Amino acid sequence: RNVSLMAELTNKDLAAKFKEVTALPTNDQVKVFLKAFASQFIGSFQSVLDLAGEFLRYATDPNAKDLDEFQAHRFLESRGETLTVVELRDYLKELDIDKNNRLAFIEYLLFKHKKNLRQLFTPPPGGERPSPEALAALDEAITTYQIVVTKKINFEKRREELLKIIAEEKGVKKADAQKELDTIKGAYEINLQKDAMNARGAKGRAQKAVEESMKNYDPFKEEQERLEREQKEKKEEEERKRKAARDAMKARASAFQ
Repeated sequence: RNVSLMAELTNKDLAAKFKEVTALPTNDQVKVFLKAFASQFIGSFQSVLDLAGEFLRYATDPNAKDLDEFQAHRFLESRGETLTVVELRDYLKELDIDKNNRLAFIEYLLFKHKKNLRQLFTPPPGGERPSPEALAALDEAITTYQIVVTKKINFEKRREELLKIIAEEKGVKKADAQKELDTIKGAYEINLQKDAMNARGAKGRAQKAVEESMKNYDPFKEEQERLEREQKEKKEEEERKRKAARDAMKARASAFQ
């Protein structure tokens, strides 16, 4: 049922849904993408998150949702995708699905992995669709690894700033910068081991949950759950209508008092 409903979405509907996704911070865009294609990326989702980290290095805000043309050019260049200005603009036209002349990370992911909006918003067929519990485990794993990526970005940015001070300054400023660099480097290396261990554990749990949920797929159980959800939604809608009718009657009655 869900699949057939999604298949009926018009291009306008898809564009509206995609606009909502591109309004999210980059890290949340990643979650939308990875959950949509969980069965394909469950064993390698860290590479997508690492790529998001690279993308954010060229943004001015750690919660950025997209890059402007100059930032996108630098990002693509760092990926070995050096382009002329004209080629870049043509490339961005192809990537820029919502046509706002900015590059959202999910636009880049869809282009890179040759996916389209209908695939993004259409639930995969039974047997390839992880359970809600498995998706929750995947969400935890993604969040845990994103912490590692964010700490790495912050450390590298500060290290670059300190190395610049060390190279250009003398005396106390240089000494203070070197001292801070040694301190943050030691703390980062210690925390990195702990964070990496947590990330590996979360990934293992997510991978197991996703694989088992697809292996143990039960179409009868899924249909029963769908019918129960529909029945619950129907009852809630009927109750909302009854309440609205009661409220309307009370409002009319009070008007004559």
